[in-house]
Amino acid sequence: MMAYPQREKIRLDHANYADTGTVCSVTVCTVNREHLFSNGALADACVELLKTHATDTGIAVYAYCFMPDHLHLLINPSRQTTIFGFLGSFKSLSTRLSWKHGYQGSIWQKRFYDRFLRKDEDVRTVVEYILNNPVRKGIVAERSQYPYCGSLVYEL
Repeated sequence: MMAYPQREKIRLDHANYADTGTVCSVTVCTVNREHLFSNGALADACVELLKTHATDTGIAVYAYCFMPDHLHLLINPSRQTTIFGFLGSFKSLSTRLSWKHGYQGSIWQKRFYDRFLRKDEDVRTVVEYILNNPVRKGIVAERSQYPYCGSLVYEL
């Protein structure tokens, strides 16, 4: 019998997702890339949920940006929860919240894209990049016009 090559791991060791000294950029897409967050009421509710959930779990949210079909986060784990734990519970809570806005089923794809910042990378530069996403995508002319992004760490 022929041996198949091992599938490449797409995730780092789980300890990295619990290391409070790391900062991670995360992108989570909606199911079928539906433009769910074009619904302002749902986007507003999810922003409030993110703020509450981050406070409750001690997660530092350096930047967040709800784009029409995905969410960008720049976060680091806390002593209370890992990045996996935070994202899993946020996705669950926001899915249940979406049902109150007329959606059915899960609103998020199961997987997410992540990238840990290197020690020499400037967190503020990555924050600015995330917050300027709506401008780069032509949704608004100026960042201040987009109500679904911000920081829970920095005064902007």
